[in-house]
Amino acid sequence: MKLLSRGVTLVELLVATAIALLLCAAVTTLFANNIQTNQMQRALAEVNESVQFTSGFMKHEFEMAGFPNAELIPQPIDWSRSFDDKLFDQVAVRRQPAPNDYNCIGSEFDTSTQIYITVFKIKSNTLYCQIFDSTGKEVLNPQALIVGIEGFQITYGVEVLSDVDRSKIGTVFIPARDIDSTHHRVVAVRIHLALQSTQQDNAAHIVHRTVEWTLPLKNVPKIIGVMTV
Repeated sequence: MKLLSRGVTLVELLVATAIALLLCAAVTTLFANNIQTNQMQRALAEVNESVQFTSGFMKHEFEMAGFPNAELIPQPIDWSRSFDDKLFDQVAVRRQPAPNDYNCIGSEFDTSTQIYITVFKIKSNTLYCQIFDSTGKEVLNPQALIVGIEGFQITYGVEVLSDVDRSKIGTVFIPARDIDSTHHRVVAVRIHLALQSTQQDNAAHIVHRTVEWTLPLKNVPKIIGVMTV
């Protein structure tokens, strides 16, 4: 008996095509989602690495401000260099290098120079450090540290004493323009940093993050007059 072969009907062909298109769409969507997730993870890792790096060297530099004796190093933190331009401040830290000490780019200090002044400033949304000796001679030209900076503000913690018994009752943080060297004893700095990832392939993949650190100062010059309430 001879078997007759039957071809595929138009309906079956359409159904098969629709199923194939659905499978292709699902695979494409999955692939696109994986790419987007990977880009977001890279952007987040970049921002977190920048935050960790910035907090590390800032903490080291401010803790060393005025080392070894702030009384002998005038203005360990030079807030007179700070300026308020809504987004960015700058600051200078003056100190002596400790044994096996390193600067803001990780290089070891030349201990033949007694006092170094490290300036942190923002230019073109990039955080730079620049180092001078006590005479104002440039020792290290501006070095880019972190890119993608959207905001960099510093406030200074000054002691508040009771006008009754001169005991310390707290710390208030004020901007550089409000500091009076004869009446304020700066004991801490607070750094506010806003930054973004630098990947520009898709604006939706750019990660923004804002962080804040409060750093106590170890080498604080003794000032007779302080803020009282």
